[in-house]
Amino acid sequence: MTKKKEKREEFTMNYAGSGRNKKETRKWLQLWRNENEPLSSVAAKLGVHSLPHDVAIKSENWGAFVKYRKMVNLAESGRNYAFFGTGYQTEKKTKEHLLKWLLRASL
Repeated sequence: MTKKKEKREEFTMNYAGSGRNKKETRKWLQLWRNENEPLSSVAAKLGVHSLPHDVAIKSENWGAFVKYRKMVNLAESGRNYAFFGTGYQTEKKTKEHLLKWLLRASL
């Protein structure tokens, strides 16, 4: 008889009173990014805004905030231009896809 291992779900963010897994966390972060939520607003939502840095980095939401900050930095630097397909794309990749879509539509 083999024992089935229980797959323990690992939470990467706690938001609105619920633990969020990696996939849900990513969806929330992308939603906020698409809505151009400021860093301070997301930090407040995650409960790390008014905390001293040494306390904030121990928060269960610190990793999610760092990921959001990285998403914002990538978008502002132009490396993330538009969201479609598998996620954020560069300006060059976006223009390539748009051109392909236009060519397919004209056939």
